Amino acid sequence: ADYLIDEQEETQLAGQKAYRIISNGGDLADIQIYTASGKKIYELDYWYAQTLTVLPPELQQQLANTFRIMAESFALTTTPPPAAPALDGGWSVYENAPAGFKISYPKAASLTTPERGKVVFTIVQPFAMGRAVMIFEVRVADSQGLSAKDWAVQERTHAWYVIKAREETQLAGRPAYRLTTVEGDGGGFHIFTASGKKIYELYYSDAQSREELSPEARQQLADTFNRMVESFTLINQP
Repeated sequence: ADYLIDEQEETQLAGQKAYRIISNGGDLADIQIYTASGKKIYELDYWYAQTLTVLPPELQQQLANTFRIMAESFALTTTPPPAAPALDGGWSVYENAPAGFKISYPKAASLTTPERGKVVFTIVQPFAMGRAVMIFEVRVADSQGLSAKDWAVQERTHAWYVIKAREETQLAGRPAYRLTTVEGDGGGFHIFTASGKKIYELYYSDAQSREELSPEARQQLADTFNRMVESFTLINQP
């Protein structure tokens, strides 16, 4: 900073612990008060009116009182979080007979099929500073004679994300293999199962890892994804 600190002290601001600095920048002095709340720092910065020697003492005092009243009026408010997507607004069923599966999904999710053997359900969850894009994908591939576990090991050996945990599980009443991963700004889950000559992979975001979302939104999204996993069904199997 291009000023000298004349005084510094602990104080209070908006009912929070704060730190106050009186700094000298040359012709006049400033007062800065800092407080922290959540992930934010709040700073009040105003002239130290008594150093405005070009003004008469009465006006200096008037300005000092005004600035003091403004500082005392400063309050932190709670901004209500943006509404969660209407995940309870009904469900639909996506069925892909050639690929041999069907799955339920919330109508609030958008559905795309960007390539053969892949369907993507996208839920956009707003929050105070932006939007979180949560995805759930179903991928179908030729198993090349591999089991679900062997496929997971082969497929993820060169993956860019970090694998936190591996476990055997069940999917659609069949043996399956699950990976818990860390990727980008959150985490994810990959569940693999084999049927006939196909490997089925469910991939979905770990809603609980998205700290920018409210606890309620994270739980709602986690419950939604769990319901989608439980609804996944294999059809037209040999």
